Amino acid sequence: MNTIDQLGQESTRRGVASIETRQLAEFLKAPQVFFSYPELSAVIGFSVQDKGRGYLLAARRIVLRESGFVFRPVKNQGLKRLEKHEIPIAVSDRFSHVRRTHSQTLRELGTVDVCELPLAERAGYVAKVALAAMTVHTHGLYSDEAT
Repeated sequence: MNTIDQLGQESTRRGVASIETRQLAEFLKAPQVFFSYPELSAVIGFSVQDKGRGYLLAARRIVLRESGFVFRPVKNQGLKRLEKHEIPIAVSDRFSHVRRTHSQTLRELGTVDVCELPLAERAGYVAKVALAAMTVHTHGLYSDEAT
């Protein structure tokens, strides 16, 4: 991802938003609620569903940090800015994803014979198992699915 630094020279440094990312971030700060993929693509001159996907993801992070706006994709249509009351409902899918991922992690870690691990690696193994197990267990207790 190439950017222009303060001296006007091309740079690939991390931590500096590209021109395309900054353009998309400014566009996403507009007062509208829905941003279509064709509109977003027109801002940077190429598809945000293909080549420009990374720019759009970075722009969403910037807008979240700077303006507190949360977006969710509408399949093959665009991005919808969520109202504050919609955010808790929209993020619940991420908890399910984390639980599934940690369940898979537990299954994979369960294939390891702890006694065969070098002593230095055992603590890390136990910590990973404990974290994954805690996530799976607490999600089951406090999730919307459990109620």
